[in-house]
Amino acid sequence: MCEDSDGCSNWLFKTGDGKGTGQWASGGNADLTITYLDATSITVHREDRAGPVKGIVVDYTGTISNYWIDGDVSATWPSHSTGASHMKWRGLFLPTPSEFGDAGKLYDNSIAHAQAWSMCQAFGEECSAAKPPVNSLMVIGGKIGSMQLTTDYSAVITTFVDTLPGGTVVMRRYDMKGTFSGATGIYTGKRIGNRISGTFKVIWPGQSNNAMEGKWNATVAPTRCDPAMNVETEKNTGTLANMIGDKAASLSCYTAAANKGDGEAEDVAGYYDYVGWGGAPDYQKAQAYLMRSAEQENVNAMLSLSQYYREGKWGPPNLLLANYYGNRAELHKRKTQENATTFFFFRGDDLAATVDHEESVISLMGSGTSRVDAEAAAFKREDADNPSRDVDPEKRCSAGSPADYYKLSYQQREQAESKHAECVNSIKRAANQGRDYLSCVQRYKDSNAIEENCKFN
Repeated sequence: MCEDSDGCSNWLFKTGDGKGTGQWASGGNADLTITYLDATSITVHREDRAGPVKGIVVDYTGTISNYWIDGDVSATWPSHSTGASHMKWRGLFLPTPSEFGDAGKLYDNSIAHAQAWSMCQAFGEECSAAKPPVNSLMVIGGKIGSMQLTTDYSAVITTFVDTLPGGTVVMRRYDMKGTFSGATGIYTGKRIGNRISGTFKVIWPGQSNNAMEGKWNATVAPTRCDPAMNVETEKNTGTLANMIGDKAASLSCYTAAANKGDGEAEDVAGYYDYVGWGGAPDYQKAQAYLMRSAEQENVNAMLSLSQYYREGKWGPPNLLLANYYGNRAELHKRKTQENATTFFFFRGDDLAATVDHEESVISLMGSGTSRVDAEAAAFKREDADNPSRDVDPEKRCSAGSPADYYKLSYQQREQAESKHAECVNSIKRAANQGRDYLSCVQRYKDSNAIEENCKFN
């Protein structure tokens, strides 16, 4: 539930006696009692025993419609305020913890007769278009369903579905993971043939105390691909096939999209081929798909390659390639999560240099050069590309002419001398680290041993 003044909280009641507890993000902890409840109305009494509003007494009255509650709040806080404060609240009845616990099993048992849907949901008028976009996917099996967002495949969303007389569908949504983690919502719609259209309300603790409202519609969707489908439809169909447990059909769809050059599909098809979803493992095909996906800057593919090169399914473990793809993934995340100035000034430049160096070494080794010779050649090339690396640190870190220096105040000269010393030491340290790294490479020689024992800076 959410209320205008005190944010959002979760209420949990015991079966039978109407007693419960509520916890607020602000630290509030209250005893709750349902004092009245029927099919259309509810009243709840609250007393806070701890937290920032300890001692407050609140009464909630609400009207119930399809599990959704809208109502009024009356709050008094003895010794803190005079009279009663009035505001609004809204809430949603969710299944019991035991029903949540059984949802996965019930869903699995219903997959054989489940229905797949492509879905549009939006807070504006986007879904009112003649051909609304597909931004969500849904499978309904009896009273339990699953929803997937096309923009966030990490999301885990469970739905509890009621089909009422006349084709009315009421669906409660709970986001357990993903972009909207913690959000709950109620979807009501009317089914006519193979289409459902309606409205929804969502409560999202931490984002807004008010309900967010929008429109949605869903259309019955296939779970097997055909050659006439475009890439996006193939990927959506592959996801739906996976949601109903048909890994072979899912792999077929993602493979079709991957063969058209879609980086996301290449990543998924590579994973399926590696773990053996939808068929026997095909490590070489998995490697090809994942490398093509990584070339399109797909971070998931990079992380998979980093893991799989350690596991040795493509031959002996290759820690150079494992570390390279792991570093590339981290570099990509830093670039996209930080502004360019922060990235390069504080920490990105070193990681970028490491990735560039690894790429040079990998390229040279690909042409038959040994790891030791590849490292030496890469350093030589980097020295040629960066002649300033061998410049005398005292000259490179010069703060200007002596005449200008003596124009500075005492404090400014101290600061300049400190920065000069830091600059000189940094250059000397980098030069020493480079020599130490090459010495380490020559000592261990074996590529995996180098990765385990030598640190490039």
